[in-house]
Amino acid sequence: GFELLFMYYSFIKHPKKSEKWAHLAVIVTTLVYVFIALVTFVFYNQDQLQEILWGTITIWKIIEFPFFERFEHLGIAAWIFIVLPNICLTFWGAHRGIIEIFSFNKKLILSVIIIILVAASGFIEDRTSIEALRRFSGEVTFFFVYGYIPILFILQRLILKLRGGK
Repeated sequence: GFELLFMYYSFIKHPKKSEKWAHLAVIVTTLVYVFIALVTFVFYNQDQLQEILWGTITIWKIIEFPFFERFEHLGIAAWIFIVLPNICLTFWGAHRGIIEIFSFNKKLILSVIIIILVAASGFIEDRTSIEALRRFSGEVTFFFVYGYIPILFILQRLILKLRGGK
């Protein structure tokens, strides 16, 4: 999301030249999500959508090839190309943020983050724990986007105004 832009924008050497590639990436990702959503909405009726847990995987189960029986395994494996960049950027952003704020040893923080993630993944056992994690992360993200970032912006403007600079 745009929250990570605060972390990696300073590393972009030519922001204006990179802007078109950033927009292209957002457009492609949005089109993939819209396409999958449209296929799901066309395939299922409203009652089925309320009851089905993983709509896209269920659609993939219907696809059959004579040489490849379980197409959903291929679909899930291909989905990693959509999910992995987001995971890596979030992981890097957390690592970079901790280093910038607390100036700890980079390798130590990286090891601690990996251990925490591996240990936390052991607690995710079933659908309810995934749903609880999704709900919690949604609430934290909501606070971050609509609370923390605007408050930081207002504080920055107030400090600049009090200092009398631009």
